[in-house]
Amino acid sequence: MNLRWRLSHTRGYLALGMLREAEAELRAIDPADQERREVAELWLALFHARGSWRKLEELANKWVLREPEEVSWWVNLAYAARRTSSVHRAHSILEQALMWHAGEAIVHYNLACYAAQLGWLEEARMRLGVAVDLDESFRELARTDPDLAPLRREHPGKEAGPGDTC
Repeated sequence: MNLRWRLSHTRGYLALGMLREAEAELRAIDPADQERREVAELWLALFHARGSWRKLEELANKWVLREPEEVSWWVNLAYAARRTSSVHRAHSILEQALMWHAGEAIVHYNLACYAAQLGWLEEARMRLGVAVDLDESFRELARTDPDLAPLRREHPGKEAGPGDTC
């Protein structure tokens, strides 16, 4: 079976929550193709779905080193590091990502979440403001994100705005 079909089948299995089948498809991919970006992305999705944080962290780190200009590798690495190590480490990873991705809303949003969890509310407000300035859709997400609850507790009932609490 060719790579395109294997990837398509894997995506379908992942969408249906059929993780064993998704893994079987990924393992059946030719070893020479295992190093392809689109294969790595599906392995990350599988590891995320399973909560295999160490495996996700190892793979994301490998790809951060290969393609630091790709924001998704950094976000995945920080997400996994939060679960394998600490929120502080996840925050540190995304601070490094700013060298390549200062204009990416997702990096600022996740930095806001991590800062809020660390009790760094001033930084959290600033990062959230930058994220919303870059992409307005993060405003709505921030209203219910449990990671940003410390900001909402600071000013209960206050409407979120750029550079403001959520």
